[in-house]
Amino acid sequence: MSRTDTLRVEIARLLKTEADLHDAIAKHAGDANKHSADATKKLDAAANTKSPSSRSSYLRQAESSAKKAADSEKKAAAVRKKLSALVSTKVSKQKSLAALEEADRKKISREAAKERKADASHVRQMAAMRRKALNIPPPKPEPLRVLYLTTNPEAFNDGALRTDAEVRNVQKELRGSRYRDRVQVSHLPAATFEDMLQGMNDRRPHVIHFSGHGGGSGILFDNGSVDSPAGIGMQYHKLEKFLSATDEPPRLLVLNACDTLDGAETLLDAVPVVIAMSDSITDLAAVTFATAFYSAIASAQSVGTALKQGKAVLSMLPSAEDHLPDFIARDDVDIENLILVVPD
Repeated sequence: MSRTDTLRVEIARLLKTEADLHDAIAKHAGDANKHSADATKKLDAAANTKSPSSRSSYLRQAESSAKKAADSEKKAAAVRKKLSALVSTKVSKQKSLAALEEADRKKISREAAKERKADASHVRQMAAMRRKALNIPPPKPEPLRVLYLTTNPEAFNDGALRTDAEVRNVQKELRGSRYRDRVQVSHLPAATFEDMLQGMNDRRPHVIHFSGHGGGSGILFDNGSVDSPAGIGMQYHKLEKFLSATDEPPRLLVLNACDTLDGAETLLDAVPVVIAMSDSITDLAAVTFATAFYSAIASAQSVGTALKQGKAVLSMLPSAEDHLPDFIARDDVDIENLILVVPD
């Protein structure tokens, strides 16, 4: 029997004994009250009788009852003393039991956390094994195809974004880049998820860029309605299904939207590299980052260098949001050596 079980048994025994002692105290107190009342009655009788012999008899009876009352009080006091000692012992054992139970709960919690950590590690290992089988094809001497999706379903509300300005600035910057002829941007405004799928079929993009609202481990597409525009949320596990539904998966996914980094690891089953934002990003910062990033890509810089250049430009803004853009990649991918534009 464990120490915890032993304490529970001992406490249960003490509780039973405590109840018995309370009963004993009640009995002795009742006897004392009874004898005391009888002594008072006999004293009253002695005071009211005119017979000397009767008075003497009543007084003897009153003395006897008073003695019995005193004896009962002594017994009650003795039991109270035992009860006090028992209660102290019970409280001490209850504290010990509570401490052991808390230690047991913490042990169970630690073991559960250890099991969860082991399970998560196993899942990551299995995912890494799957990803290793999805090798990145070497870049071909062909133009880099970018599918540029922009959504702004809340254009007439407080959540409006300057996605049109972002695309305009990126295209303007690309026209002045060294290898501008090696980059083709296909822009799909007010993009629905059907548009994304059709764009993947038609363009076979190497890069998919999403600019719009994000957060909650997902992004917001347009519903395609003119008179009742609204956003349609897509969680990452569903986005991964779309990105995987092609014979030529993209090499890079850029999520230029707020709070899109957390949970994006799920997307690595479909694309080898994801660039996303770790927190909310302003319109100005989003436009600035995209412009600098694609300017570097179109200059045959690596994805890692393009990311660094985008962060460097953001550091010069008053808001200094250079900490927001970040990346996740498969274990076998080095973004410092990943070059998407290969000159002839």
